[in-house]
Amino acid sequence: MIYFSDITGRKVLDKLGRQLGKVYDIGVDIREKLPTSNALIILKTKRGKRSFLTVPWGYVSSISHNDKIILDATAEEVQNIETVSADFQLGKNLLDSQIVDLHGRRVLRANDLILAEFDTTLVLTGVDISAAGILRRLGLKKPFEVFLRFMGMGLEEKTIAWNYVATVDIQPEGIKLKIARDQLKTLRPSDIADILEQLDPEMRMKTLDILDIYTAAESLSEVEIEHQMDIFKELGEVRASEILEKMPPDEATDILGLLPRDKAERLLSIMSPQKASTIRELMGYEEHTAGGRMTTEFISVPTHWTVEECIDYLREKGPSAETIYYTYVIDDEGRLKGVVSLRDLLMSDPSVPLEQIMSYDVLSVSVADDQETVADAINKYNFLALPVVDDNNVLKGIITVDDMIDVLVEESREDISQISGITYERAGWISALTSRLPVIFLTIVGGLLASLIINLFRGSIVYAVPLIFFLPIFFRTNQDIILLGQAILLDSLGGKELSWKNCIILGFSELKAVLVIALAIAISCVPFALWWHDSIRLALVVCASILVTITLSTLLSSIMVMARLRLGADSNTYQSRFISLIIVAVTLFVYLGMANLLIRR
Repeated sequence: MIYFSDITGRKVLDKLGRQLGKVYDIGVDIREKLPTSNALIILKTKRGKRSFLTVPWGYVSSISHNDKIILDATAEEVQNIETVSADFQLGKNLLDSQIVDLHGRRVLRANDLILAEFDTTLVLTGVDISAAGILRRLGLKKPFEVFLRFMGMGLEEKTIAWNYVATVDIQPEGIKLKIARDQLKTLRPSDIADILEQLDPEMRMKTLDILDIYTAAESLSEVEIEHQMDIFKELGEVRASEILEKMPPDEATDILGLLPRDKAERLLSIMSPQKASTIRELMGYEEHTAGGRMTTEFISVPTHWTVEECIDYLREKGPSAETIYYTYVIDDEGRLKGVVSLRDLLMSDPSVPLEQIMSYDVLSVSVADDQETVADAINKYNFLALPVVDDNNVLKGIITVDDMIDVLVEESREDISQISGITYERAGWISALTSRLPVIFLTIVGGLLASLIINLFRGSIVYAVPLIFFLPIFFRTNQDIILLGQAILLDSLGGKELSWKNCIILGFSELKAVLVIALAIAISCVPFALWWHDSIRLALVVCASILVTITLSTLLSSIMVMARLRLGADSNTYQSRFISLIIVAVTLFVYLGMANLLIRR
């Protein structure tokens, strides 16, 4: 096994032993199953000037003689050799570039290259992706290994066989383009999407260039929305419109909704009139409604059709539909009348009319319904898809379960933001800064409020230094119990609308559990209070304050959360921070107030 870094820099001698220069790079033929050396690039330095000479690899007679490269020609003969073009060079085109690990479905950096010698010919067998490759190139690998061995550690080397490597550098275009495309075709669209998200913008565009339209559309459908926006901003308008036209209408609508309006209109004008009209209709609905989430690629048939006609229609239109498990039955005006499953079709007599086997009790959602309502319905009834209708019960589209999984992920992130008080934000640093500054401001206000409360009691509690020891316990236990309580409440509510009575019942149920926890914490703190200060009064203050503050904080937090949800207000970071601010103030005021009443000099 030979490393590329071991070859570069070696002296190149003619057959008479005269030095011609040093190895600069190696050209390879990548049309072979394993890239095989076909050219030697020699660096010549004379009077400070650099020049390069490319020699066919056939003139190399030895590559392992005293770490030198020996040519089977004299210096004069080499000068007269007709130079060849090295289209793909290991150092120039592969070393330090981003590569795709087809086995691990990840993007990595080629830190060094692994070569094998076969009769003076070098074959590329793998890529070194470990830190050892960089240290080897810097000449630091051996001393670093000695140091790690002294520390009882080892230097791990990680390599990938060339069979599992795909490069997206498409030079030369006629050869490498085909190889990379064939390699990427072996991956699923979701795997290609993961790779696209990891590549830098330049390499991402090169990768998209070597994908066919259908593969590019399927892969971009799986890419995170913020990366989709960046990609379509960089794509040429013709290529972007071609990809959008092959994507499902709902996903194309989401992408166009994020682009500047003038660019979105230009892309729509290039697309086919039918597809552009469908997308414009979807863009007319609110983003977080059933209309904004639905797709128009569904199967619907007239009520008078037979099972056989329906199955024939499924064979024709099925490949372009979002799902074929449900066939929706409509009347002449497009109103939804029933639904028939694929199982029902396959199990029924071909001559039976659909009216005899379809289900008339169809659960549908309105185009104006909130996406959470749709997600709850799909989750409750275990449907793979739900029909979306307008006010006249005309079938407009369907929402599939995979779209609702995305909604549930979004809602979970929102709930985490609400509970933790941290905004889930993956936009630019300016947007992140502006979204977090108000939260930081509320934190500062909370700190000032705590200082003012302490200042109110400065004359009477300055002597009670042991009180300070228990402040972290108060703040931490209140914060953790309240965050957990809010999470349990939100999970219990599950986005459902509850009456005030049910809200009160749910709140008191949570309060009872918290009281037991608060009592256990209070009792556990008593021995420490007695041990630190040998004061029964201090122990009583700590015990009573924990019971009161945790109970009050939980009660206030539960009331504010349920009132906010009951009144239809949206959960956000600032409201969560505001709750925390109030709880800090209540905790501190109760603790110091009880200390002022029960502890005397």
